[in-house]
Amino acid sequence: MTDFLPRLVSWNITRRCNLSCAHCYLDADARASRRDELATAEALQFMDQLAALCPGAMLVFSGGEPLMRAGICPAWYPTPHEWDYCRS
Repeated sequence: MTDFLPRLVSWNITRRCNLSCAHCYLDADARASRRDELATAEALQFMDQLAALCPGAMLVFSGGEPLMRAGICPAWYPTPHEWDYCRS
């Protein structure tokens, strides 16, 4: 049997959300606690480990609303030039 390596990883990166979608399966809202989220350093380390273990795998950020998760934005952009855009 060969080792299984995922091709797609869907990560609920936050439970915070500014929407109220009827179809949402999470109990997400804008006031959701951050205590159950990984710290930014931990999240970035997870992404590095995933990339090393499963090169070419697609990482999908989900949640809540992923854009409400602070500190991860630079990881979404592969070059420092794009990080500058993210900070603005």
